[in-house]
Amino acid sequence: MGGHGDEIFHGELRGVGVEVLIAGDNLQSERAADQAVAQAAVGRGMPEKNADPQVIPYLLYADAGAAMDWLVKTFAFTERSRDTRSDGTVNHGELQLDGGGVIMVGNPGPDFRGPGQLGAVTQLQTITITDLSAHRDRAKAAGATVSGIDIRPHGARTYSVDDPEGHRWYFTEPIS
Repeated sequence: MGGHGDEIFHGELRGVGVEVLIAGDNLQSERAADQAVAQAAVGRGMPEKNADPQVIPYLLYADAGAAMDWLVKTFAFTERSRDTRSDGTVNHGELQLDGGGVIMVGNPGPDFRGPGQLGAVTQLQTITITDLSAHRDRAKAAGATVSGIDIRPHGARTYSVDDPEGHRWYFTEPIS
């Protein structure tokens, strides 16, 4: 251990610090180091991290922390990470739904004008869920203004809701 060209790589995976020694001839890329950190963390009893979806929406909010709290309460997202600045504001956050879908949120800075300030929907998040009626009931109970449930010609039930900063969320459930 510790031969010429060897490198100790320090990393963190899901909050667990790990340290791995990689022999110089095995250190072919940063990816190899990242994989070694992940393997070391799993070896310490950490569950393997699921791969992120290929596409992850990143929504900007004037108050990213309040947006995260609202999305968790209203749509049953699970908080995956929250990067808070020293003044308490959220710089970046990640939310997960049902162990699969991921949404990232961020604070863009003082000159940001979101859809609510612009007076128009600027994008639409479409999320496929199960038990659309219960999901809609939860959103309504949390104080969200929700649309009615529609049946679409392509064989899905849907509803939509705008969040407090004007981002539109469109939930759909296939009809079996």
